[in-house]
Amino acid sequence: MSARKNSSYLPSLWIAVFGIVWISSIFIGSALGQDFKRPDGSVPLPLDWSTRHVVYTVGFPGEQVEKMQGDPRFFAAMRLHGNALADENASNGYPIFKRMPPQESSDSVLESPPEPPWELPVRPRRRAPSLLRELKEDWSVSLGPTAGVAAGQSPAKYSFDVNAAPSCTADYVVFPINAATGYNRANVLGTFATGTGDPGGNTVMFTVTPASGPVFTLTLTSTTSAATGATGLFFQVFTSGSPANATTSASSLAAAINRNLSATAVDRLVAIPSTNTVSVRALTPGTGVTLSPPKETVANLSFGNVAAGVNGTQANIVGLNQLYSGTTPTPFCTGKTFPTFTFSYASGTGAVPTSPVLSLDGTKIAYVENAAVSGLVLHVLTIGSGTEFGSGCASSNSGTALPTCATAPVVPGNTLNSTATDFMVPLSVPTLGVSTTDTRSAPFVNYSTDTLYVGDDSGHLYAVTGVFTGTPALAGGNFPVTVSSGNFLNSPVVDVSGTGNIFLGDSLSTAYEYSSTGVLQGSTSIGTSANGGIWDGAVVDSTNKKAYYTTTCSTASGASELAQIPFTSTGFGTVITSIDTNGEGCNMTSGVLPQYTATPDNQYYTKGITNSLAANNGHILVSYQGTGSIRLAQWGFTSGNLVTARQFDTNSIYAAASVASSPSTEFYGKAVAYTPTALTQSGTMVTVTTATNLFVTGQVVTITGVVAGTGGCMGTAVTAINGEQTVTMLSATQFTFTSAASANISSGSCGLTGSSATGSTQDYLFFGSGQPAVYTFTLPMTSSSQTPSVTNTTSVTGVSGNASATSGIIVDNDSNAGQASSLYFGTQATSTGQCGSTAAFCAVKLTQTGLQ
Repeated sequence: MSARKNSSYLPSLWIAVFGIVWISSIFIGSALGQDFKRPDGSVPLPLDWSTRHVVYTVGFPGEQVEKMQGDPRFFAAMRLHGNALADENASNGYPIFKRMPPQESSDSVLESPPEPPWELPVRPRRRAPSLLRELKEDWSVSLGPTAGVAAGQSPAKYSFDVNAAPSCTADYVVFPINAATGYNRANVLGTFATGTGDPGGNTVMFTVTPASGPVFTLTLTSTTSAATGATGLFFQVFTSGSPANATTSASSLAAAINRNLSATAVDRLVAIPSTNTVSVRALTPGTGVTLSPPKETVANLSFGNVAAGVNGTQANIVGLNQLYSGTTPTPFCTGKTFPTFTFSYASGTGAVPTSPVLSLDGTKIAYVENAAVSGLVLHVLTIGSGTEFGSGCASSNSGTALPTCATAPVVPGNTLNSTATDFMVPLSVPTLGVSTTDTRSAPFVNYSTDTLYVGDDSGHLYAVTGVFTGTPALAGGNFPVTVSSGNFLNSPVVDVSGTGNIFLGDSLSTAYEYSSTGVLQGSTSIGTSANGGIWDGAVVDSTNKKAYYTTTCSTASGASELAQIPFTSTGFGTVITSIDTNGEGCNMTSGVLPQYTATPDNQYYTKGITNSLAANNGHILVSYQGTGSIRLAQWGFTSGNLVTARQFDTNSIYAAASVASSPSTEFYGKAVAYTPTALTQSGTMVTVTTATNLFVTGQVVTITGVVAGTGGCMGTAVTAINGEQTVTMLSATQFTFTSAASANISSGSCGLTGSSATGSTQDYLFFGSGQPAVYTFTLPMTSSSQTPSVTNTTSVTGVSGNASATSGIIVDNDSNAGQASSLYFGTQATSTGQCGSTAAFCAVKLTQTGLQ
């Protein structure tokens, strides 16, 4: 994969946001140089699990502007919700931002566009998309026979330039694989004798020799001083022997090794103490790194034989490009029916259990590994440009054959011709002295501070600084924070453009707010520990200072629950909860089925939630496990507060044995213009005829260019027709709206040359289930008997009876290019025939045919 380096260039960029709200300021990005726009004008966009967890809505205060512009999730919110104004020459409808005039005041945002002479950018007129009648599987490739993307987790997508056509070579998707690699780390076990001691002043030397790069040697010295033994290159020993003294010495030696890690990637060590022993392990797996027998003169310390590293056959993280491939329609990546692997890495020995995150320039990926002995390890991977997959897949990795690269990995940066760098930061062992795991917590990056946060299964929250633009290192200070001792933590979410605080939850159904320095600001219980508590990360609305959590088991009725929690920089406000009375919640009889987080619709972004009338606000939705069915419910708001009564709640999805929903992903198709062919009016009802239209009832459509004529089409009527109108009824070729002026206009009376009717295509919600299937709903919901607009069962062929048949879903483009508007996810069980004849977990791409 070729990806150009990002720069620390700090351009001025004036941004038009949310259609009716305008801001103007310098697009400064991060002081650390993680800026969006490159000197060549290209604007990258990373999309990962966190994109849908940080919400920006209309009406944000002026003081948020600078902070928002350092966060790619703000850029994604603008672009993915059809509100970033685009240059008329933009390719495929992608936005090109143009200079806007300065604001009158930095304390507010303008209610309307400024007057000329400033030239305002306009949307390009895009070819009308066809109705979203299906989600077509375009390709499916094997992730191996052991495991795929974990339930509730997501791949990550990188677009090199949103101001250009999609790129077949630079755009890529990363799939984490929740499977051990089969590799082992070279290791040796040291034992402190319990009956003898050491007088101090003796040494132990460790030597790591990588296949590439310099030899690393670490020499440590024993000391009888407890204070000195906790610093530098020293470790504590005792002149007399006892079990307690031997245990302390083992812990001290391990701590000395872990605080003196190599500054480079391939020759790092980690040490794990256990009573009077210490296991010293190379972090780079396989045979490419040699750990020499330690040399020591410490009187009561002895080492066993070195166990050499072992190579395996399973990747735990892979990258694909040539994404826009397939058969029908004709792919944008010409001649490609399958994607190609840009890399297939055995990155450590353990599984990658949660979602990865991407640097702004797309050259680095951060993710965690569950290592059986070494504990929780953070990887910051710089993607290589050499041979980044094993020879076993080279012949099939052409884009014209089904590639089989996930079982032919390389060790990044330490296999012949790999130019990658895999910088590993042990998290739990150096800080806690014990090995922990992570099941639910995906890492979250605050790009403006270059700090990453992640939790574990034992209740600890870690922070790593310098993650993408510096040298990754444990933050220290209050971190790791013991948030909820012995309990699972979910993914942390940072209020990056407001308080800067961290929001997360645990398996006891307690929600927490921590400062960026690890100080608890507030906590509140919204349920019980039954069936896993709070599984998923919060949705944090920075504009309205609201956080949304869901729990599997509420305290009130034994059902699942949605909670809206107001917050400030110093804690939580009064919680508003709504009970899913049709949910199984605490009473699940078919095993634990995770409850994933709520999903705001497009109107939540563009209307906000602060109006006193629910009809003038956006909505939030939850797909959940009902009694014998999957359900989808929608809630509204008044004056910023969640209305506890659901507006709609449908079980018309899958009514059978208990199965779970995957996390939901919302996607908004951007504006499309139609040319009216006829216009009539009777009283206040106006009927517009077009060749076709995809508008929906309740949608706002902008009419322009209608001019007065004969037959009742007078100036007053035309003035009322041109402007924003709300669709009241529609058919495939007509839609109606109520005019502010009454008239009787016959067909052919108004001048329609140059007129247009412009509105969005539609707002969609995607999620999968254990049926298996992938469902599409149009938003907002209009009925409690609403059925999916699309149900796709071919994308998970041969997969059944699972807690969730699909992982989390990433949606990328809104493009007319063939195969370039897609959904990406992994399957939750092996399939034969879908991604090869051998039973395997699959990485799947579906095309949103309605956007082509």
